[in-house]
Amino acid sequence: MGLTSLAASADTKAKGKAPAEWFDSAFVTIDTVAGTNVNEPGRVFRVSANGGVPWIRDPNTNTWINLRGIESSGGGAVTNMTVADNRLAITADDAVATDNVNASLLIAAETASGSIYQTTCTWGATVGSPLPATATTAFFPAGPSDLTPPCGPGWTLID
Repeated sequence: MGLTSLAASADTKAKGKAPAEWFDSAFVTIDTVAGTNVNEPGRVFRVSANGGVPWIRDPNTNTWINLRGIESSGGGAVTNMTVADNRLAITADDAVATDNVNASLLIAAETASGSIYQTTCTWGATVGSPLPATATTAFFPAGPSDLTPPCGPGWTLID
């Protein structure tokens, strides 16, 4: 089960003005062993629940991406969102060792019914998607159903 909504057919990218209804941002640490990626030491990621749609702003392209492209999203009416750096929460006990993760976001979304879902977006050498090679290369694919990976494997109901 995922997010459910009235606006499941929303375009992948916001047109015109930036989403502004509910807004949060976080500086996300980006770390590679070699220290050679142009996105280090990190980027600011922003999320919004504009018009009931979960959005994230790609910090390299300044494009708003519709998070309904993550597997298991039912296209739900989102009323509140938050984003946090998740890389430091990954421990050696996790399925993915920290050395393989260059960046990770934790995104939570509350629906109009009060349900709370979360997902992660991860970039790394062997997990998620590779880090963008330039400061203008997108973190997120452009297609409406191409967000898994780096995000997912889906939205998980947490409350």
